[in-house]
Amino acid sequence: MNALRYSDPVHDELVLTVAETLPQYGIDLVSLDRIRDVAAIALDADITVFETAYVALAEQLDAPCYTADEWLLDALESSGYDRLVHVRTY
Repeated sequence: MNALRYSDPVHDELVLTVAETLPQYGIDLVSLDRIRDVAAIALDADITVFETAYVALAEQLDAPCYTADEWLLDALESSGYDRLVHVRTY
């Protein structure tokens, strides 16, 4: 959604329409049940809540969270969160 949101020229209405149609494409939209966990991880690792949401969701689902973001991997590794793994290990 962010890629579309910041593409030029894309009108707001198109972004909203695409958001409404995501479930039709087999994309599961998952609610994050424990938003407090997101904030706690962000504070522990000194990273943004946005970056943390994926890690908290992985913990909630008991699943790995793959990324190519070396900075994020380093930040979370030093904080003891082991759900985040580099995509090269996939």
